[in-house]
Amino acid sequence: MNQSQPLKLVSLIPTPPMEAHRMPRYDEGYDPLQEWFSSVLTDFGEASGTAIIKSFIAHLGGCRISIPDFDDLSRQERDRKIRAAFNGVNYNELAERFGISARWVRRIIDGEKSLKK
Repeated sequence: MNQSQPLKLVSLIPTPPMEAHRMPRYDEGYDPLQEWFSSVLTDFGEASGTAIIKSFIAHLGGCRISIPDFDDLSRQERDRKIRAAFNGVNYNELAERFGISARWVRRIIDGEKSLKK
């Protein structure tokens, strides 16, 4: 593959129409998958980048996936720390330490309890 004709990811993966309320809105012409593919080629070189994207397609092609953003990852880490620090009664202390309400701490802890049942 030469640089003048980059592989168009969108031509490889047919995407079903998505509900507008679930998809982020991008400026016309912006394609996040194509941008990601281009960055893989730049970061790993053309041969390795192409191998990575082909492996991605082979394993996940046709699947509908959701990739968390950094805010989601931060919340997951925060929730893990709250669960680890919970001693059975320190809802208010944890709420103050993590900058959330005591009610939200209870939801995080209660969610963990319901998963263990």
